[in-house]
Formats: sequence, C-alpha cells, structure tokens
Amino acid sequence: MAKFDQYWKYENGLEVSVLSAKASGPNVTITVRLKNKTGTTYDAEFTQVTLTYGPDGEQAENTYRYNGEYPFQGTIANGRSKTVEEEFAVPKNHQDDLVIEITPDESEPALFAGKAS
Repeated sequence: MAKFDQYWKYENGLEVSVLSAKASGPNVTITVRLKNKTGTTYDAEFTQVTLTYGPDGEQAENTYRYNGEYPFQGTIANGRSKTVEEEFAVPKNHQDDLVIEITPDESEPALFAGKAS
C-alpha cells in the first residue's frame, strides 16, 4: 500500500497517485492524478476511484459525481497527465484513517493510505 503523494506504477507504464486529501467539514476532497508513460495514448474513461475509512473499512459515499460518469474522461496522450478531484462524505472522527483505491480499466487496484489535512 502506498502513501499519499507517492506513485503506484503499473508494468504498462501507467502511474497513479493521490496527490492530496483535504477535509472540509464532513467531507474529504481527494486529488488523483494519472500519468501516461505507456508509449501510446491511454483511455482513462473507465478508471474508478473509491474511498474507505476507519478500522472497519466503511465505504464513503461520493458526494460529487461527474454527471453520473467516471471521474476521468477521454484519453491521455503519452507523456501527459490528467488530474481530477473527487469528494466523499467521511465522518470527522475517521478523516485520519483513509484508504483510497484507484482502479484503471481492468488493472489491479492501486491502494493508498493516509489522512486528510
């Protein structure tokens, strides 16, 4: 499991990271980046982002959806990055125990652990 602000690197050259997690009342806004180093254009459309919190791994509700779409839209040119923000409802007493899962297309999930600032 990686920490926030580290990159999870896939064999195909794709890299993913949670750049930050910021608390605002009962919500946490996370910033996620995909870096494309695959050598070709990468279709980011089906990348999924979820957040769990606390010792029991409760799944947080996503409070900001991209019109019902996945957060990453379209493609990423080789050598380029794409960054999105997602907001989740997380009780204040669990904002220091977060696990964020990023699953690009059919790849294994990248797991990041940390706390909101």
